[in-house]
Amino acid sequence: SAPRWPETSGVGLAHEQAIKGQGALICVLDTGVDADHSELRRKVIDFRYVPLDPKSGPMRSVRGFDSDGHGTHVSGIIAGRNIGVAPDADLMVAAVLESETLRTSLERVVVALNWVLAQFEDPANRDRPVIVNMSLGFLRASLDRTDLESPVRAFQNVLSTLIDDFHVLPIV
Repeated sequence: SAPRWPETSGVGLAHEQAIKGQGALICVLDTGVDADHSELRRKVIDFRYVPLDPKSGPMRSVRGFDSDGHGTHVSGIIAGRNIGVAPDADLMVAAVLESETLRTSLERVVVALNWVLAQFEDPANRDRPVIVNMSLGFLRASLDRTDLESPVRAFQNVLSTLIDDFHVLPIV
């Protein structure tokens, strides 16, 4: 049997009341997602890979893969069939981290966030509850570089648009 959430979490009670994320759209920006994981293999996951250098080529729509396992772990907690908090939620995942180096860039994250933002062009998504989960970290030294002012501003602008215009809850 699947592990149970602690009673204090409220997850078990919500599931007993059939509250399982129906209609919600949850976007995960992480290392990817293993489309064959037992918790996720029956779920249709809209997946994109964002190249390490976004200027080198377009974001690709491919079968879900995870270069490290962290994105699969996060996605399983969110929407796994047996252990997920919201197993009935729709899942979108963008791979923006590399396992070999755990490198990412603000540009990659902005590309992925713009992909999320584009989902609101579909009227069916306009009134859906949406959460964006980003388990990302940046070294302080890399954020202090002067050449990052533009990507930081772009990151802030996209997040502000998601929050203010579409009422998206970002978890960062």
